[in-house]
Amino acid sequence: MNAIDTLARESSTSNAITTSIPTESTDLKHEQPVIITGMHKSGTSLTSSVLQASGVHIGENLMGPGPGNRLGHFEDMELYALHCHALVFQDIHMDGWTSQSRVSMPQQFLSRVQHLLEHRQKSPRLWGWKDPRTTLFLDFWKQTLLSAKFVFVYRNPWEVVDSLYRRGDSMFDNHPNAAIEAWITYNTAILEFCKHHPADTFLFDVANYCNGEKRILSHLCSKLEITLDMSCPPRYRDSELHTIAASTHRPAILQKCFPQALDLYEKLGQMADMPFLQTADVAQDSIDESYQFECLQDWAKLRRIQGEQKTTHEDLQAFQDQLQQYLLKHENSVV
Repeated sequence: MNAIDTLARESSTSNAITTSIPTESTDLKHEQPVIITGMHKSGTSLTSSVLQASGVHIGENLMGPGPGNRLGHFEDMELYALHCHALVFQDIHMDGWTSQSRVSMPQQFLSRVQHLLEHRQKSPRLWGWKDPRTTLFLDFWKQTLLSAKFVFVYRNPWEVVDSLYRRGDSMFDNHPNAAIEAWITYNTAILEFCKHHPADTFLFDVANYCNGEKRILSHLCSKLEITLDMSCPPRYRDSELHTIAASTHRPAILQKCFPQALDLYEKLGQMADMPFLQTADVAQDSIDESYQFECLQDWAKLRRIQGEQKTTHEDLQAFQDQLQQYLLKHENSVV
């Protein structure tokens, strides 16, 4: 059983899925929403902000800034809530940490979906949304919105895992494998979807932002046959995407323990409309040596940090005791 599976609870009988995925009604067939998605920490928020600035209406009530996204998530709260509730209803973590690359939309949520779409389609502008969890519901949304266009952004696995760890989600403390397993799940779903719907998908590596947003927008508009405003000020900053993991032993760990992730990353590059294959210094003859040394070094660093935390806690406790004694002494002297 993998790390993600250990996070899931046994599905109850009352939550059995009896989804009958609706097809797009006649009056919706000419709608062409732009759906932005990808694995968490892969640049979906940046991409959503760029497309919003270029004219795509991505929602009215957007999620604000948070850990790892200081400029905002650019995520429609109504779509976010829909996906979270649909996942939790099926005993899947609300953030979409699952080994299932395809998740159904429960029958009980279909009226909510219809209401949401009726509201969003009133927009006179090109509209769409961004949510990484959309990746798990791709089949549902494609059958519901036949003319939808999908913008997929992907990022190399070592930087995504590193970013998730730096964000500090508590679940990765006990299930560190869940990060790379989720990366595999999400990007497998994306790869398969792009194979089946090449005309309706635009797949690119987030690293392409270093060469300018207009180049990405130009390719995107050409491929998906949509019109966007190219005059918007650039949104990307070099500091927005950390790229430090490639210069460490982390890629070697993935190559050693999760070679399927590196293989999948290469396949994404082969399928992508705008690849940007990034390699790390993980020559096969050096993987074992790097892996052994650096894993022990991580062990040593972890124990040192834990020791420092213990010392800090003891110092804090001693300070609190001294403060309490001082306050008691001061109180007695006043009396």
